[in-house]
Amino acid sequence: MKSIIILILGSSLLVPKLMAQEAIEDIVFSYDLAGNRTKREIIYYEGGAKSAQVTYEEEEEPEFDKGINVYPNPTTHSLYLTVNEEVLESSRKELYVFDMLGKLLYQSNHLEETNRIDVSQWPSSNYILKLIFDNKHKEWIIVKN
Repeated sequence: MKSIIILILGSSLLVPKLMAQEAIEDIVFSYDLAGNRTKREIIYYEGGAKSAQVTYEEEEEPEFDKGINVYPNPTTHSLYLTVNEEVLESSRKELYVFDMLGKLLYQSNHLEETNRIDVSQWPSSNYILKLIFDNKHKEWIIVKN
C-alpha cells in the first residue's frame, strides 16, 4: 500500500513540471546586421491564447573594445588590426593567429596602431585571431579565401 501512495504522490509532483514545459510555444531571436543577438521573444500558451514576453538583450561594446578593428574579413592576402590607445599603452600586448586545430601560425609582441598580417600563403580556411593586452583579451574568427 505504501508503494502505491508514493507513486501517486511522485506522479502528482511531475504533472505541474510537465505542464510548465508544454506552456512554452516558441522562442524567437532577432539579430542586427553584424550578427549580434538584440532581442529574445518567448511565446507562451496561457489558457489557450498566446502571450509574448519580450526580453531585450542590449549588449554594449565594452569600453576596451572600442577602436579595435579587424578587416577585411573574409580576406585573401592581408589582414589588418587597428588598436586603440589603451592597447598601445598597455604593458602586455600580444597578438596570435591559430588555425582551427590550435596550431600557432603567427605571433607578435610588438603592436602599432595599424598592424598588417600577411595571410597570402595560408590555405583557405578559418583562423582564430587573439589579441591579449593587460588582463583583457578579444578573439575573432578570420575567414581566408
